[in-house]
Amino acid sequence: MYTKNTTEHKVAPSNFELENCMEGADIFDSALLYNLSLNPYLTKESYVVTENWYRPDLIAKDFYGDTRYESFVILQAGSIRNIKPGVTLKLVTRKDIEKLKDANTNRI
Repeated sequence: MYTKNTTEHKVAPSNFELENCMEGADIFDSALLYNLSLNPYLTKESYVVTENWYRPDLIAKDFYGDTRYESFVILQAGSIRNIKPGVTLKLVTRKDIEKLKDANTNRI
């Protein structure tokens, strides 16, 4: 049977704190992610998944350098099911994500 894990984990220090850009508890309900999906001027790079089935955290670590970007990977892939070998993901660059983050932070 499934039991909820209530252990809280401390986030490693970093210049990027995704949590500061979120409105409320739901990471997918935010202006930052909404703008990420709709802004046509963001730079996107192709990322070919060669292994790591259903592992957005490992792709985030490889592409962005930090596993905390995994929500961005999931959003851009459309689903965790779309993260499998042979798939080419179009991922927004970290530089453009930082620009969006800064714009949303200044707006709040």
